[in-house]
Amino acid sequence: MILYLGNFLSHKDINPTYSFALADKLRHNYSVRSVGSARGRLHRLAQMTWAVLTTSPKVVLLDAYATRAFWYLVLLCPLLRLRRKPFILLLHSGAWVDRWQSHPKQSQYLLKHAHAIVCTSQFLFDRMPSHQSKAQVIHNFGETLILAPLRKVFNQKILWVREYQPRYGDEEVLRLAELLMEKGCSSTITMVGPKRETLATRWNSPWPTNVQFQDRLAPEEWHALALEHSLFLNTSHVDSFPISVIQALALGLPVLSTPVGGIPEMIEHETSGWLLEIGQLEGMAHIIQRLEKNGTILGTMSEAALNRAKLFTWEAIAPQWLQLMDTFH
Repeated sequence: MILYLGNFLSHKDINPTYSFALADKLRHNYSVRSVGSARGRLHRLAQMTWAVLTTSPKVVLLDAYATRAFWYLVLLCPLLRLRRKPFILLLHSGAWVDRWQSHPKQSQYLLKHAHAIVCTSQFLFDRMPSHQSKAQVIHNFGETLILAPLRKVFNQKILWVREYQPRYGDEEVLRLAELLMEKGCSSTITMVGPKRETLATRWNSPWPTNVQFQDRLAPEEWHALALEHSLFLNTSHVDSFPISVIQALALGLPVLSTPVGGIPEMIEHETSGWLLEIGQLEGMAHIIQRLEKNGTILGTMSEAALNRAKLFTWEAIAPQWLQLMDTFH
């Protein structure tokens, strides 16, 4: 049995996490118990602690985020060692690079005692401070390869999908929208995600009139919405291997993105999308202007996006996970 201690939170303000998809796929080959659905942080930690104390898994899979959930790992690791339970660290966030520098002692402790380490991007693997010998890169996967029509022309509709947070560059989307209006562009941007009220507290001007907002949508809902758009925008400041970008590629959407974390492993510049540095709003606006003048270049890019997405399906990724898990069974 695999004990999966992860982010299994799901309610109206939170999209189901990658953990749900991975646990479901692993259940085709193994018995998996997933733990981590309690809403309160202390309650969730107690839930995970109880699972460690009362189960006898072959291996424990630990979702390893570098924000507040980092401290779950620090507290659970000694207990797992005491119980002599092997565990795999699944490193998700591009913020691990900062965490390794800000908390080197705790980070080294986790890396040292993990029996295996999975990095979701080559970016994370290359920046690990130690213990690379027991680490490997297994990219995130999209839940399905979506058969979407190729975008043959630019219809001036741009889609952004993420939680509203500064680290995902939500304010830059609004500044880009204002810049597009200043340049006389006709393109509109649809922003989809939970917790828009947090953006409202940081944005002190009227909303740009060329931006439309949608609250959190279920994956199948935003996939349907994406069919009405012809370009995907990603403005992350910190990332590893975002699922939203994988799904955008699978929908045939070329991606205009910042090159943070593992995103350059996903997007080929000027083939399946464009990569511009954080804050390069003029450059992003210039690309959108070019598309408004000659949107037919999207045809080959849309096909390249679909081909790129095939590298990040479960069918492509599964052999690595199965080989790793078989070593503990």
